Amino acid sequence: MRRIRNDENVWAKGWAEGHVDPKDWAQAVRTHEAAHVTLSEAYGIPVHGAYVDPHLRGDFSRYSNDPADVRHQAVVHLIGGPAGSEELRQLGYDDDGLLYNMNAIGGHTDRGEVWKLLEEGLPVDGAAAQAKAHETLQSPGFMDATHSVAEAFKDQGDRLTRQDIVAAMGSYRENNGLLTPQERATILPPSARREREEAERQARDDRYFSQTTTPEPGLERDL
Repeated sequence: MRRIRNDENVWAKGWAEGHVDPKDWAQAVRTHEAAHVTLSEAYGIPVHGAYVDPHLRGDFSRYSNDPADVRHQAVVHLIGGPAGSEELRQLGYDDDGLLYNMNAIGGHTDRGEVWKLLEEGLPVDGAAAQAKAHETLQSPGFMDATHSVAEAFKDQGDRLTRQDIVAAMGSYRENNGLLTPQERATILPPSARREREEAERQARDDRYFSQTTTPEPGLERDL
């Protein structure tokens, strides 16, 4: 399969028909969404619910978590695409174009969420977040925990409540192996996180007012 180009319609449903067994597709889609859930929980960001449409011509899947450090939220957004691609690889698919498209198309909406954060001027490094997502997939225990959540999707009709998620994560929620040591070090206690978020909000406000209250060149004489 050839790689999709940036200018092509990435919303086309059924693009993988004839290339992926429907059961494998369902597993990859569940793994994609389960990776969002698992990483959010690993960061200490509660997920309240999640939904998956596992069909080849299915609609979007979704999860809902608490507001949190945007640096972590960006990685949570970006881990879904590569997780789905990695699941297909583990299932025996080795077509480079197929695996690329599973990430590119499956993660399109997720990348859009990160673009929204960037457009708001929030302190997000998209490239760094993407690299961390790929690194996290290699963390000991992460895919095991993700598969536990994916299996829960399958068992619960592809819709998980907060209670379902906690049960599926089980002891994995306390497992440091879900994250790399570098990522564990970025998790701040709530009080420190609030202080940093307040400082960043104040810095954004200061930048905004410095830009909007400084007269443009040549306007001083009209004031």
